[in-house]
Amino acid sequence: MSIYDISYTNRVVELLPPDKRYSRTVAWFKAIVNQLQYLHTDVLVDFRTGSDYPIYAPGSYNKFDRVIYGQSVYESLYDTNTAVPTDTSKWRLYQLHFLGVEDRLKYNGQVLVLDYAINDRFNTNFRQPPLQSDIYFTINTPAVDVFIVGGDESNSSTILEMISSEYVINSYSFTAFTNFVINIPVAVYNALSTDPAARDKIVRGFVDEILHAGLKYSIQTY
Repeated sequence: MSIYDISYTNRVVELLPPDKRYSRTVAWFKAIVNQLQYLHTDVLVDFRTGSDYPIYAPGSYNKFDRVIYGQSVYESLYDTNTAVPTDTSKWRLYQLHFLGVEDRLKYNGQVLVLDYAINDRFNTNFRQPPLQSDIYFTINTPAVDVFIVGGDESNSSTILEMISSEYVINSYSFTAFTNFVINIPVAVYNALSTDPAARDKIVRGFVDEILHAGLKYSIQTY
């Protein structure tokens, strides 16, 4: 058994001699390790592997109930709690991200990985290409006719002794260019916030953390 799988409430009973496992003794020891078990679940389970708590829906929640709201997990501080999770007097921020750190460490700006990550974050369906995910990308191709240098030969202009495939000039006025478009179902996008201006910030707040520097994108609903 690894440290990640241990149950302290069970372990404390196993360590008691059989002739000392009276109900009151067991209850007392379980109460002692209860907070340790809580922290273990918080850090070594939910933070590590991610949370599968229900997505918040308006209603009544009991003390210690946990819900996913936005990208975070909140824990109710009271019984019959009808407040929204952002009410800090009624809810406690339990995890900043409902996605586990093990998964988030694997995310990067490569198209397929980013496609999986963004669908994972917004609870939409990722589909392996050539199928199309609910949230998908449209890659834009720059329309330039000057000399370009890419990361490899296939993405660079050809240059010979006396001629090149494109013009080599000192200055060029490039128009604004976005590398790709993030296409999001309109229902998913609108559900992110009642404030239209906040919806883009929510999407960008996630994507910008894992996207390669220098890439620009726009967000479009469909």
